Amino acid sequence: MRLKTPLLSWSLYDWASSPVPTLHATFIFSVFFTTAVMPEGGSVAWAWMTSAAALLVAIAAPILGRLADQRGSAKTFLGLATILG
Repeated sequence: MRLKTPLLSWSLYDWASSPVPTLHATFIFSVFFTTAVMPEGGSVAWAWMTSAAALLVAIAAPILGRLADQRGSAKTFLGLATILG
């Protein structure tokens, strides 16, 4: 299957831009949180918060995806998700 140029372009853009927020959350903000914000028990709190966020995404993503497919408003959901972060 040959990818069309716009799809390939967006795929490469996403591939190139995804590591930046991941590196910030993993190596910069987590260290700041566990040393400056909450030195006592910060590692445990960070683990609980990231686990809760991952669980929320795992539960909400299929539900919201199905809702977007049923309503035929995938672009609206994508735009909303992009704005919210």
